[in-house]
Amino acid sequence: METYTCYHGTHLSAAQSILSEHHFWASESDKEWAGHGIYFFLDDDPRTAYNHAFKWAKYIRRAENPAVLKATISIDADTILDLRDLGHREYFEKIRLRLFKEAKKRAADHSILLAPNMLGRMELDCFAINYICTHETPPLSAVISEVNINFYRSIGYPSSLYPNSTILCLRDESLITNIAQT
Repeated sequence: METYTCYHGTHLSAAQSILSEHHFWASESDKEWAGHGIYFFLDDDPRTAYNHAFKWAKYIRRAENPAVLKATISIDADTILDLRDLGHREYFEKIRLRLFKEAKKRAADHSILLAPNMLGRMELDCFAINYICTHETPPLSAVISEVNINFYRSIGYPSSLYPNSTILCLRDESLITNIAQT
């Protein structure tokens, strides 16, 4: 069992709702970095994770009253796709490529356009991660990935190719053992 202390940045009203209802709303767009789920920041230094969650709420979500929730999450290590690990990244890439080739063949065989979730980098990543998480036995509960988040894009600051944040996407909310506003 792995235990993580993570931080979730949001609007103050959403944080209050999460605390009172003990429920998060999962992110489920086709362009999620690490598939569908509840997103948290983590880091070896908790201050860094907290700061990233705060900047997410303030600069990306544009919260007038940003809030950060601190969560303790306990997950069976065998149910984590950790894309910081070379073996996990190679497995992800193998499945992603297979899914793309299968979709491309189906489209060619039926003289149809390739599905939108196969055309964009983020869409294909999200689709492949969701596929992996649901087709593993047992299903995967979380994905950990390093990403670059441009917290200052509103001032025209160029994005970098190099990661500046680590995220944990939780697919099973019942694994949150504690949550509090910081």
